[in-house]
Amino acid sequence: MLGRTHILFAVVCGLFYTKLFHPPLTWLFIGITVIATLLPDLDETNSMLGRRIKPVSWFLKFFLGHRGIWH
Repeated sequence: MLGRTHILFAVVCGLFYTKLFHPPLTWLFIGITVIATLLPDLDETNSMLGRRIKPVSWFLKFFLGHRGIWH
């Protein structure tokens, strides 16, 4: 999946969840969900989040491998 599909999936799931359970601070919840959905690809240096924090991404990929424990 690409970063934009991760984000789209997170927004759809987040909106569905908020309609069912009405959590406080709905937009904060959806924002955290969007960031959390990008974390599994943090170990890929060319991912949407990996490009923004390349040293962390490189470190994770080098020591843990891609699709290892992080995913």
